[in-house]
Amino acid sequence: MIEFNLGRQRAANYIMICKNIVDSYPEGVAHGLQKDAIQNAIDARRGKRTVNVTFELINNRKGKFFTITDSNTTGLTGPVLYGLDDYEEDLPARYHWARFESFAFTKDDPNAIGARGQGKFIFLGASKKYVMYYDTLREDGVYRLGGTQATKTGCPILPPEGVKPWEGEEAAGELLDRTGFKPLEETGTRIIIVDPTDEICDALTNGDFIKAVEETWFRLLEKGILAVAMKDNKSTRSIGIPFPYPLPTRDAKDVKVWLLGRDFQERDIEVGDLKYRVKNFHAVYFGKEELHDQMRGISIIHNGMKITTLDMPIAPQVIKNKMAGFIEFDSELDQELRKGENQHPNHYDLKWRRKVPFAIKG
Repeated sequence: MIEFNLGRQRAANYIMICKNIVDSYPEGVAHGLQKDAIQNAIDARRGKRTVNVTFELINNRKGKFFTITDSNTTGLTGPVLYGLDDYEEDLPARYHWARFESFAFTKDDPNAIGARGQGKFIFLGASKKYVMYYDTLREDGVYRLGGTQATKTGCPILPPEGVKPWEGEEAAGELLDRTGFKPLEETGTRIIIVDPTDEICDALTNGDFIKAVEETWFRLLEKGILAVAMKDNKSTRSIGIPFPYPLPTRDAKDVKVWLLGRDFQERDIEVGDLKYRVKNFHAVYFGKEELHDQMRGISIIHNGMKITTLDMPIAPQVIKNKMAGFIEFDSELDQELRKGENQHPNHYDLKWRRKVPFAIKG
């Protein structure tokens, strides 16, 4: 009897998969791209160093590219896996390269927040040709290059089976030939999106991309855990902390502040027999300052990333327009929020009718 492991592999239209994944991001491809890229970098943080992420739009003799480079990170560790059989067993946590090249393999690290292993496909969806390259320089000095393209029948990966991994000088040569780029000089990872879509280019030009980074990552920017820069062929710009952050900590004329631990003490969130803790809650009413809509409301922070905003349904709109703040949780509650039962895909909202989010909202 012929077993299923000897059967033909099912063809899949990966272009349609990319489109479907991109469409699942409620704020669009540019917003989702920065969110997933920085999330991956934060997950790969080395110790307590500041994670540096640089977004760059490049035009050269090889074409147009959009690159995402991180440093003070571990890089894509682990071996290159070629056969499908290599993925039958659970991948070790350190196999970051293999997980990046796979589809829907999730992270075992409870402190990492990648949900379903699909985020990498937004990088392909950001390319008009559905092509990306990726290179990494690891702490052990190994430099490696790979590439992939979504097609209507599959998602081939380079180098192909039977060809040794592109590493060292060979990787540098392939990179130069395909993109005109030089290898990485700092430990970390770079995503190279070939021929970025008009939506990506427009967001970079009109400032929407920077606003998305500021809105999503204001807490880590404020804490110095994250530093983000935007580059083009002419200049480099560091992304700062957006107004109204850092929030004031004292009342002033036309400013009212509420701080957990000072103005009230209720830190516990009880869910049945379980008890979780709120780490920080900080809210401010700006009496004369109407805030940008992206910064209004109480932001739910998950591992340093804003995933959604709590509205105040009974408050008049004039009050809502002038309120800002955030809530952060202890590590146990952060880990609980990772679960698919509590959070929608792509980290854009909680499932508020579930027990834990319902308790948070209360």
